[in-house]
Amino acid sequence: MGGGGGKNFTKIIEILEIPSDKLIPITKPTKFRCIILPDESFTLTYFTNEFEETIERLRNFALKNFKPLSQKKFYLFHGRNQIGEERVANYFYSKGYAIIRPEQIPFEEQLNIYANCQNFASSLGSIAHNTIFTRNGIEAIFIPRVPASLVTIPHQLIINSMRNLNANYIDSTLSSYMISNTGPYCYIISKQLKKFFGDKFDNGYSEDDLIALVMYLRYVAEHKIPLHDKANEYYFNIMSEFMAQLGKRKDLLNRFKLVLC
Repeated sequence: MGGGGGKNFTKIIEILEIPSDKLIPITKPTKFRCIILPDESFTLTYFTNEFEETIERLRNFALKNFKPLSQKKFYLFHGRNQIGEERVANYFYSKGYAIIRPEQIPFEEQLNIYANCQNFASSLGSIAHNTIFTRNGIEAIFIPRVPASLVTIPHQLIINSMRNLNANYIDSTLSSYMISNTGPYCYIISKQLKKFFGDKFDNGYSEDDLIALVMYLRYVAEHKIPLHDKANEYYFNIMSEFMAQLGKRKDLLNRFKLVLC
């Protein structure tokens, strides 16, 4: 739902025509005579008919209240603990994508954006799951938060299938250390991302890429985080390229008080 907290939840309840006066927030320890726990409707391997029906009711609400937008390309910005993502978002902006921060937009407006969307882009995580509300068959671009070889997100694979997405996973990260699920993650403008849009990579990585990596490595060094044991030779080579460039930039290393071994 892209943030928004209680207001978005209330709007969803309203759209689904569930009487809100029958919902009581539990704000303190409470006793119950009986507790009914619903079964899971969306797991790593399947989703139920009831789950799909609920989502379809939300999508149908968007279609019923559809307002045409001139913009059809959207990059959903996550931002939290994402080093370098703002630059990635700006790169997509240069390719005609509007940058959307879902937590700042009411849910019904988000639904209208997804109904208009023909090209969706975001980092790969919970924010990417908003594609469940888009039309079928659109193009989606996902930037994994860690190298694609290190992790998969089964929930997104199921959503891709549900929406018949033209899903593209583009490696544009250097987050190959064993950081927790909360990050931070490190993003760059990679050779693969430029190749996807037909841009040349003649000048290599920019100073902004180096700065993003330095900030990430400083966090890794301060917290003594080891390299992921599944990081393969490709990512070692990419990291070596950056380290070689950084080794020549004493100004950046001194600026961020980072010592390379």
